[in-house]
Amino acid sequence: MGLKHVLVLPFPAQGHVNPLMHLEHKLVQHGCKVTFVNTEFNHKRVLFTMNGKVTLDGSEVELVSLPDGDVGSNRITSIVCDTYMAWGLEIAQKLAIKVGLYFMAITESGPIFLKVVDCSDEIKDKDYVAKQIRDVIREVGLSNVVQIVTDNAPVCKVVGLLIEAKFPSVYWTPCVVHTLNLALKDICAAKNTEKNNFVYQECSWITQIAEDASFIKNFIVNHHMRLSIFNEFNTLKLLNVAPTRFASTIVMLKRFRLLKQGLKEMVISEK
Repeated sequence: MGLKHVLVLPFPAQGHVNPLMHLEHKLVQHGCKVTFVNTEFNHKRVLFTMNGKVTLDGSEVELVSLPDGDVGSNRITSIVCDTYMAWGLEIAQKLAIKVGLYFMAITESGPIFLKVVDCSDEIKDKDYVAKQIRDVIREVGLSNVVQIVTDNAPVCKVVGLLIEAKFPSVYWTPCVVHTLNLALKDICAAKNTEKNNFVYQECSWITQIAEDASFIKNFIVNHHMRLSIFNEFNTLKLLNVAPTRFASTIVMLKRFRLLKQGLKEMVISEK
């Protein structure tokens, strides 16, 4: 078998990109080729720090902004994806690639990669995940561990309680990005329930505006002629809303504000 080819898919936030870039270096040190996928914005920032280079000198690392199905001459043998990039797991299943649980650590010197545990054939419940975290804490040394950070999935909340019960000096904290995403869910997609009545009364107008904006976006992009006219009056593109990424609703509405003048000109155009 040739050089192992790893596709790395980080969530587009600094606290996620940086640790996975450290992991990328470790993978290269162990003889892997790495394709690191970023959003266009983060890709440009990374290239700026690297003086425009898309490969690292003397290494098998390639930086790309969007996966187009052709990520090099080597077949993808591994995929490293953030919890928030769950569609990467679907790609792994199609390619029959094993699933791993990876551990990172943050120190005074910065983020470092610790290890990956093959959990392809395991039931990833609270007991299994808690055991893996306990093992890592013991490997690192309890005196060196202050806090563990996971997402807000129900199983992770229980794992956090189990770890705190086992190691009283260690605190569990949910990921800030995931926490903010859940908060935006309550704001941008408030449900009309008895317990949530106050929030719904205060924030339901945001949901209505988002629905109106989505209707306008679909009205334009789903018809070739309307889209062509839109492009004549606007240099920016309309954005889609990710169903489980509620911050994207705010981003979409912000983009509409930037497109406001162009949309007006489009509507009153003789075309």
